[in-house]
Amino acid sequence: MRKSKYLILAIVILCCLFAFFKTPYKQTNAQKVVQQYVQFIQDGEIIDAYELTDKGESVGKTLDVFANSNDLKFLIKNKQSKIVLNYILPDQTIGNRLIRALKMRPVESKIIVFDYSISGIPISFSLKQIEHEWKIVKYGVHAG
Repeated sequence: MRKSKYLILAIVILCCLFAFFKTPYKQTNAQKVVQQYVQFIQDGEIIDAYELTDKGESVGKTLDVFANSNDLKFLIKNKQSKIVLNYILPDQTIGNRLIRALKMRPVESKIIVFDYSISGIPISFSLKQIEHEWKIVKYGVHAG
């Protein structure tokens, strides 16, 4: 009788651990950067939004190029619209990150993509860690 109780307890614990390690990892720090970026644009704070980018070719090497991009104009035009997260790539679980850490590999992905819908139109944001800070390296409206 005692052995069966321990067996059931062990199975429950293993199931809970399995569920925990399969839990999707939420890229909260990177996602906060995207949310702050969109908020800055919606509030008309273009310079602050530009500071959250890598200032590369894809977003605009200068503030003037950045401020005149069609994707930025789309975000400004739809500033009252609801923003819905569609997905995050790459899909990561807590278990994936633990395995990478145990193998002494970098835990963070090199590039993370957040795909949102604004007024039903998909827009993606690609982020990369630069000097331990997430920066937007590319963003834009795309076909569904």
